[in-house]
Amino acid sequence: MKVRVGESVVSKPKRGSTVGFESIYKRAVVRKGGTGEVEALLPHCKARSQLEQLDDDRCLSTMAKNIFRAGFVWKIVDAKWPSFEEAFHNFDVPRVAAMDDAFALCTPKAHSGPLRPHHVANS
Repeated sequence: MKVRVGESVVSKPKRGSTVGFESIYKRAVVRKGGTGEVEALLPHCKARSQLEQLDDDRCLSTMAKNIFRAGFVWKIVDAKWPSFEEAFHNFDVPRVAAMDDAFALCTPKAHSGPLRPHHVANS
């Protein structure tokens, strides 16, 4: 199916079909007005030397934040991130590694934070 976006016509994928990055990128370029506009919206990666200076807890925190952002609304994750930090012991690697799988969802403290189970959130 072809869809008109401004002056351009781009292919719209069929529902349930797999779409490659190149197709998504082309649609974004058309929608945002050019490659420069799309590139300006993308996150900028830190240099290797900057990454090597990060402590393990900050690396784990960043990885976890991006995983949660993939499944939830970014603004909500960002707004509640201090609670995530608290629930995961500021991402102290040995403490997180020692956590029981059910710990984050079953502790009373978690019921008031970002990880509260659905039945608790709606009660």
